[in-house]
Amino acid sequence: MRRQEQAALYLAGAAAATTVVSIAASQILLGLAFVAILAARDKWRWPPVIWPILLWIGWTLVSLAASGHARGGLPQVKKFYVWLMLFVVYAALRTLPQIRAVTLAWTAGATLSALWGFGQFVHMYRSTPRFFYYVYVNGTRITGFVDHWMTFSALLMMTLLMAGAMLLYSADRRPGWLIPWVIPALAIIAAGILLAFTRSMWVGTIAGALWLLWWKNKWLVAAVPLLIGIVLLVNTLEVRERAFSAFTAKEGVLDSRAHRA
Repeated sequence: MRRQEQAALYLAGAAAATTVVSIAASQILLGLAFVAILAARDKWRWPPVIWPILLWIGWTLVSLAASGHARGGLPQVKKFYVWLMLFVVYAALRTLPQIRAVTLAWTAGATLSALWGFGQFVHMYRSTPRFFYYVYVNGTRITGFVDHWMTFSALLMMTLLMAGAMLLYSADRRPGWLIPWVIPALAIIAAGILLAFTRSMWVGTIAGALWLLWWKNKWLVAAVPLLIGIVLLVNTLEVRERAFSAFTAKEGVLDSRAHRA
C-alpha cells in the first residue's frame, strides 16, 4: 500500500472512530481524510446509495430556494459536509479487519462515554433525589462526551448494534479474545441508552436487536421481550413511567407529544 493510501486509510478510520468521542475532532479528521483520498489519486469508490443521497440533497436545495427563508435554512446546507463520512469511509476502508478495527474503536469510545454519562447521572440524581424524574425529563439529561442526550443515545445505539453484529456474524467465528471485554462493554453501552431516557432510541435499539437476533437464530428473539419485561417490572429510576409516557402524559412533566404537535 502506498504512503498516500495509508494516510487516507488511517485518517478515514480515525474520523469514523472519533464520532463517539468528539464530533469536532471527527469532522476535522474527516476533512483531512477527504484531502488525503484526493491526493492518493486512487479510483474513487461510490457507495450504492449515491443516487438517493444526491436526490435528497437536490430536493433539499429546491425546498430551500422555494421557502422564502433561505438564510434560515443555511445551517442545514452546511450539514451536507457530514455526508462526506459515507464516501470517505467507503473509499478508504476495504477489508473486514479494517471495519472490525473501527467497530472496536467505536465500542471503546462509546463505553467510556457511557461511563462518563453514569457519573453525570449520579450527580444529577444526588442534586434532586426527591423530584428526580420531573427535573431529569424536563431539563438536561446525561450526554456523555457530546452535547445532547439525543446525539449521545444515537451514537450508543449505532455502536451497540454494529458491535452486536460483529459478535454474531463475524466471518472468522468471533475471535475469542473479543468476547471477554466486548460483551461487558455492550452491557455498559446498553445501560447508557436506558439511562438517557430517549424513547426513540429505545425503540431503535430494540428494532435493531430483533433484526440481528432473528437472522442469527429466531429463538433468540424471545430474549428481547423477556429483558424488556424484567426492566419494566423492576422499574429502577421510574423507567416504566418514562416508557408509558409515550402513550399517556405524566402529571407535572412536559408532555412531549403535545410539545411536538
